[in-house]
Amino acid sequence: MTRYLAVESVTFGQVELAGPRSVRLSRLATPASAVSDHHRLPTSVELTSQSLVVEVVVRDIAAAETLPLGQQDPLTIVLPGDRQDGPSRQIQVDGAVLTAVELSYGQAAAAEATLRFVAQPEDGNIEPLSAEDLS
Repeated sequence: MTRYLAVESVTFGQVELAGPRSVRLSRLATPASAVSDHHRLPTSVELTSQSLVVEVVVRDIAAAETLPLGQQDPLTIVLPGDRQDGPSRQIQVDGAVLTAVELSYGQAAAAEATLRFVAQPEDGNIEPLSAEDLS
């Protein structure tokens, strides 16, 4: 979907993830093949269990190290305005579940943490992602 390289802040529940470097939003669906009684090969593909996947890269790994996998909370991302007079934009992901934390320790650079979140619509109809301009 989208990758943001300019990020003001990222908050997961009550925890602020300091030093955000980038955010990537993507959609993921699991394919399920269907076959008929008279054919050996799949005749159609159905997408099931659609998910929103959010990947956040932060420079400050202290908060990332303390978060337990499986924690479910709202994920709030604030992006700076496009221009000097443009408003900041807030992206809210409801019911985000932390599924992975990867720590990278580079020799020439500071340590970074990559956090992966997954969010699914509760009833299949309500989008877990919303965005609004901040005044």
